[in-house]
Amino acid sequence: MDLLERESQWQRMNDTIKGVFNGEGAIVLVSGEAGIGKTSFVTAIAESFRPQTHVLWGACDPLFTPRPLGPIYDIAVGHLTYLVDLLHSGADWLAIAAALHKTLLESSAPTILVFEDIHWADEATLDLVKYLGRRVQQTKTLLVLTYRDDEAGSKHQLHSVLGDLPPQHTTRLHLDPLSEQAVAVLAHKMKRSVKGVYEATGGNPFFVTEVLRNDTADIPATVRDAVLARLTHLPIPTRDLLELAAIIPGAAELWLLEETLHPNPSTLDACIEGGFLIPSGESLSFRHELARLAIEGSVAPGRSKELHCGVLQALRTRPTGEIALARLVHHATRAAEASIVLEYGPQAARQASQHGAHREAAHYYEAALHYRQQLPLEEQARLLDHLSFECYLTGQIDPGIQMRQEATDLWRRAGQREQVGDDLRWLSRLYWFQGNKAMAERFAGEAIAALEPLPPGKELAMAYSNRSQLHMLAEENEAAIAWGKKALELAEILQDTEITIHALTNIGSAELLIKEEDGRARLERALRMAQEQEMHDHVARCYANLVSRAIQDRNYALGERYLRDGLTYTTDHDMDSYSIYLRGWQARSFFEQGRWADAEAEAEEALRLHPGSAVIALPAITTLGHLKARQGDPQASRWLDQARDLALPTGEFQRICPAAVARAEASWWNDQPAQALVELESAFRVSYPGQDDYELGTMVYWNRRAGGTMARESEIPMAYRAMIEGNWQASAEAWAEIGCPFERGLALAEGDPDAQRAALEIFERLGARPAAHKVREKMLERGIKGLPRGARASTRANPEGLTPREMEILALLGQGLSNSEIAGRLFISSKTVDHHVSAILAKLQVRNRSEAAAAARQKNIL
Repeated sequence: MDLLERESQWQRMNDTIKGVFNGEGAIVLVSGEAGIGKTSFVTAIAESFRPQTHVLWGACDPLFTPRPLGPIYDIAVGHLTYLVDLLHSGADWLAIAAALHKTLLESSAPTILVFEDIHWADEATLDLVKYLGRRVQQTKTLLVLTYRDDEAGSKHQLHSVLGDLPPQHTTRLHLDPLSEQAVAVLAHKMKRSVKGVYEATGGNPFFVTEVLRNDTADIPATVRDAVLARLTHLPIPTRDLLELAAIIPGAAELWLLEETLHPNPSTLDACIEGGFLIPSGESLSFRHELARLAIEGSVAPGRSKELHCGVLQALRTRPTGEIALARLVHHATRAAEASIVLEYGPQAARQASQHGAHREAAHYYEAALHYRQQLPLEEQARLLDHLSFECYLTGQIDPGIQMRQEATDLWRRAGQREQVGDDLRWLSRLYWFQGNKAMAERFAGEAIAALEPLPPGKELAMAYSNRSQLHMLAEENEAAIAWGKKALELAEILQDTEITIHALTNIGSAELLIKEEDGRARLERALRMAQEQEMHDHVARCYANLVSRAIQDRNYALGERYLRDGLTYTTDHDMDSYSIYLRGWQARSFFEQGRWADAEAEAEEALRLHPGSAVIALPAITTLGHLKARQGDPQASRWLDQARDLALPTGEFQRICPAAVARAEASWWNDQPAQALVELESAFRVSYPGQDDYELGTMVYWNRRAGGTMARESEIPMAYRAMIEGNWQASAEAWAEIGCPFERGLALAEGDPDAQRAALEIFERLGARPAAHKVREKMLERGIKGLPRGARASTRANPEGLTPREMEILALLGQGLSNSEIAGRLFISSKTVDHHVSAILAKLQVRNRSEAAAAARQKNIL
């Protein structure tokens, strides 16, 4: 195959495949705009190595709602029949991924595994790709992923998948448009005039090819015009067939075209010979997706509905299970066939949910609910409950609340009191995720009031446990334990493991808050039970509670252990809500230990990924605002305002206190002590009696420093108590042992000249400009001479805007170290190094690591 201006990409792909032949599995990402030639490029590579390899190819189709695990069906049929059985059994994506990974591990011959157009992939397919990508190095496999970067915007979920692939095993190939010279070569080969072609197409290979294929003399202004112009010159039967093929996403089976339109063989031949359709086995597909879209968009609404009806009718004649539910729902929706949408939509949603494709499941339920007025009240309510649950899982909290409220009203009208109570409990949970404590409390009470008059069942037990959880989150520990025990009593009667785990998690977390070590044992027991039962949500919740408590207690070693295990678990299971939440706590841990560059990178990554829930985002937002306040960054107020606005409605001390303290400290550094006291009031109002409580300690410390009179020293740890009492030596020693350099600097700043010099050094090293400025002023007032001038301006803010950590990593890049080697050298994660390297490349305006090292040498940055 003749591929113009793809020589460098071809060579890099060949080099990568050679490594695969030597047992070094790898990933290649092939990206570019629509029509750039990704499929042609990968096809040429696969064909050149086909005699020596197994080639497995699956494609994602632009259906109304993506078909769950669509590419796996392509791969399975005719190649891996055992996967067909797994798919039909309703196995989730993880089981299917593990089976496919086992096959790749056991294959003696190299495998080229292609996932085409993954920007159209469903959630389960993306999960599966991420799973395989993290393990590809264990196999003799080249995993090729193609996607349109012009359709994958900055918030597209694909980026979270690509960002998690191991960088040391991943090669990125971007295909650029053709040059003017290459367009001239193509025009010469096709014996066409090149005049105006490059200007009209911008060098897009598909645009160029389609324009050059046009038999008319004029160059169309756009490719759409070019495609439709060619269409108008075709016989009516050929146009009709192309319109039919265009409304079928992906490949159209020959039998489907024949049963729907009954075309003559010559009509099929004309579509192929004209360059519109290409045969593949017993199917036909458009040579270019853009051509299909252009034709589909040109079909009149009435004609489009007629064609979808015909396709739907033909598909429904096939044996049960042969046609994917996703296809049936797609065509039924476009045909406005209400009864068929209602028949297949919920089935497709359940199947998608089983595969872990919860966003797709939500779309299918939405399609069915469009016609809900044709259903009985109970069926409407059940669909709304299912949709609300899928919204909850995918972070769409506001729509989830709306759906659940509508379902509650319908269950009331239907007289189903248990369902009403259960939905009220779910509303409490959803409003908590929204950060609205008042509504969460209201519905928690209403759920119990609705269910207690009824025979006790799981609904009531979960309502009790939900109440326990709310008390635990508000640090009302005695009430949390009491309600948790009520739930446990019912769980024992009902023999329900899930209720037991949920209640134990609440009780153990509450006991930890009051310094009962039995609480940790109880919480870890709940964790083990959840792991044994493979209850992913409960496992993640246990990790979240263990992590947050350890870091709040400044027990960073324990917190890091839980973080490591929790992040591994939630990442492996693609539980984004929990992994994002844990990332926020990782950022806070880094921040408090003086690893500010790492803290900033983790917080920014969490905020890039977070799905919109206030509770999930708060640790990262508060940490980022606090960090920037200590740096004297004007952007601090933006993050701290957001932290306050999200924290206050939760009514929970554990969320309000960090935001209030960060805002108070920012006011202090801006010489506004009175405002600092005002900022702390919101936290004092919801505070609780403490016992060696660091959260309470930081609040009391800043209150006293700003001139307040809060006297709660007996409730706070010695490190803070010594600071307040003026025992700076004891405080500095305590903070050094704990591992918090900034707080140690605060203590030393109150000491003798030598201690103040040490404090100044700490603040300068951290980049804490306001604190360094205040210490310097205090030392000058005392007449201390010979002060260091501080970091040079060129070091504090070099011309390229690199942070100290980025400078450190740039130096190691210059030594030729890989990201994983840098991570080991600096004791940070490879993911954090990836973020820093990306920032370095952007700031230096270079394309790769070699260019970054060269730029550093050229500009004398190091």
